[in-house]
Amino acid sequence: MKLVRKSAALLLVISLFALGGCGSDEAASDSPSPDWLFSLQATAASSFDSVNGQLTMPVDTVLWFTDRPDRLSTFGSPESFVELWSDQDSDSFTGDPPNIVITWWPANGGYSQSMEVASIVGDVSYDPASKSLSMSLATDGSADLELPSSMEQVSLFVDSLPLSTPPPPGPPAP
Repeated sequence: MKLVRKSAALLLVISLFALGGCGSDEAASDSPSPDWLFSLQATAASSFDSVNGQLTMPVDTVLWFTDRPDRLSTFGSPESFVELWSDQDSDSFTGDPPNIVITWWPANGGYSQSMEVASIVGDVSYDPASKSLSMSLATDGSADLELPSSMEQVSLFVDSLPLSTPPPPGPPAP
């Protein structure tokens, strides 16, 4: 009988620890504003104006996704991505410009892929006629941004932003 009580007590302690871990994950998933990250893929050649730090890339859709514990994802329109710069709060992209990683292949047909880390500073705009996003990029000031004037297969990965609602659904990925 004593062994049964000890076994039951041990099982209860193990269960409490296991449930305690589950509870913390559950509480985190109930957070009102998950952090959304963004991935943009150019649909054609992109350009960079090094004088103004202006990147222009043709984009049809933007992938929005969250990390643990939510792991949500959806496609949004380029216009819904641009709207993220209309908020003036300190925790918005306007108040705290996002970090980005940009990757590309040389437009001259080379085989080496390159990468640069920067921030999107200032406004982001979308031209529906050319289906292109334009944005100003800058580094932290320790080095110049070294992007070629013409690039292929450009991918842009944008830092997270806490949002209470995902974007309105955009067109599906091509």
